Amino acid sequence: MTRTARAWTGAALAALAISTSLALPTMANAAPVTCYGDYCSGADPTESGCAADAYTTVFEETEVGRLDVRWSPTCKTNWVRWVKYDRGIMMSMIPLEMAAVQDTGYTQSFSFGVNGDSDRDHPDYNTWVTPMIYSPVHKVQGQMTFQCTGVGDCLIYGALEGPMKTAWS
Repeated sequence: MTRTARAWTGAALAALAISTSLALPTMANAAPVTCYGDYCSGADPTESGCAADAYTTVFEETEVGRLDVRWSPTCKTNWVRWVKYDRGIMMSMIPLEMAAVQDTGYTQSFSFGVNGDSDRDHPDYNTWVTPMIYSPVHKVQGQMTFQCTGVGDCLIYGALEGPMKTAWS
């Protein structure tokens, strides 16, 4: 191999090593996971570190927000997340309760309380989550019930039609 070929090979290997080290996350950057297996059931996904690698598997959207079923490959857990949009003309669709429902019937839920305000100290009034369900083999569905506050409210995801539901994931 010539000197020029060795120089190009060395430069290529150095570039590969640098790009690989930049692309891979370090353990120091990863959030520590504080639960494992069924011990994650009932825990908060963010506080436990399980939300760090989570992604949305299915969702259902309305005029006022989106209901996501989230999955963490590290913790093997699902939970439901509500992302609220600005209300605009749909002032009456106020969330009452959301739930992560496993195909076994096991449920973890979050109650928004009267008028959809469960916690005035909530750090982010646009996003809420249910506690997690350890679910490596079972499917999970997201459900949301809205308060009926005006004429016609109960016809769309209210008491008469039952909760809004995502597909099973």
